[in-house]
Amino acid sequence: MYQRNISEEAILTLLQGCNSMCRLRKIHAQAVIHGLDLRPSVAGKLLCFCATSAAGDLSYAVHLFSRFSSPLTSHWNYLIRGFSVSPSPSFSISLYNSMFYSPLARPDAATFSFLLKACSKAVAAGKCREVHGSIFRFGFPSNVIVCTNLSRAYADNGSVEDARKVFDEMPERDIVSWNSIIACYCKAGLHIEALKVFEEMRAKGLGLDEFTVVVLLSSCAHLGALELGVWVHRFSQENGFLGRNVLVGNALVDMYAKCGSLEQARQVFDRMIKRDAFSWNSMLFGLGIHGHGKEAILLFRQMLLSGVKPNLVSFLGLLMACSHQGLAEEGLEFFHLMSSKFHVKPDAKHYCCVVDMLGRAGRLERALECIKSSPFVGDPVLWRALLSACKIHKNIEIGEISLGHLIETSAYNADSAG
Repeated sequence: MYQRNISEEAILTLLQGCNSMCRLRKIHAQAVIHGLDLRPSVAGKLLCFCATSAAGDLSYAVHLFSRFSSPLTSHWNYLIRGFSVSPSPSFSISLYNSMFYSPLARPDAATFSFLLKACSKAVAAGKCREVHGSIFRFGFPSNVIVCTNLSRAYADNGSVEDARKVFDEMPERDIVSWNSIIACYCKAGLHIEALKVFEEMRAKGLGLDEFTVVVLLSSCAHLGALELGVWVHRFSQENGFLGRNVLVGNALVDMYAKCGSLEQARQVFDRMIKRDAFSWNSMLFGLGIHGHGKEAILLFRQMLLSGVKPNLVSFLGLLMACSHQGLAEEGLEFFHLMSSKFHVKPDAKHYCCVVDMLGRAGRLERALECIKSSPFVGDPVLWRALLSACKIHKNIEIGEISLGHLIETSAYNADSAG
């Protein structure tokens, strides 16, 4: 790559086509050799790639940044943005604090947007309030993007009331702002409030996009609001969302399945042009919670034939289906295949399903063995499941063992005693 008298334009052209840190280091070396590495345009491009590219390297970005005598706002923003989505988001907050000592830098709308993402990821509620004050001080209280990110950051830190207050005080709102506050309520489990915001949105004559549809369907699924879910389905069809967005299809399958409309869920599933693991899992889970074991097994086999790899959720739905339809042998076979063939390590929920499945079948000794041989022998949920089965089958001996373990773990209470 070495060239004599390489120009700044040539370096910038090379950086434009850069796609790896290996290549960037070579370009950087050439820039240093020719005294171009601290030219504003070159330095900015180098830093931008290292800090914000998926193929970048934040440690190298920090090294580059340390060579700037007076970093510009854009330079600070690159680093704040990079660390906001890294495993160390709190470093973005430290960078922001240091930014005030830089003579040529002043926070702008982009600074606050990236900083608020860091606050969301770092779970820094106190910092949200500080940033809120800075947003006013630097003149961005009317910026739609900044205020939307502020509202989201409050919600991610558990301050849904503050998130709503920011939303209500926004002089202007766009579709992203409305989607964000609906998603805030949905994430907090406040699904009735989410639907109320949607009604406000609809009353103002605002249109829905795919994101709105997905969030709304999640609330419909949790509330069993089938009628509204059907309306959203019709709206999605009329606006062509189903053909181009797998997330909308997944949300519809999940909504119909959780509302007990398995026929409609299957119709949506079968018509989906593209399916991912979530699509199959939603259908499997729907069959599972409604006790359609044989259909779930058939669907699971179709999933394997389609090339989709099953995960923890896939097996949870499958085991639940086997348990509810009394298919203990089939369920045990899938439980063993889960780790031996598919290399998916079962968690406590899977063991609980197996204990419940064996308990329903009256195989209490085998259920007891399952708990004792599991890594979750101290989990009270498993012992409660076994105790419930003992009550049904009137097995006093194993019931006393289960009760003893619950008392040991201080998890037994009057409700457990029935």
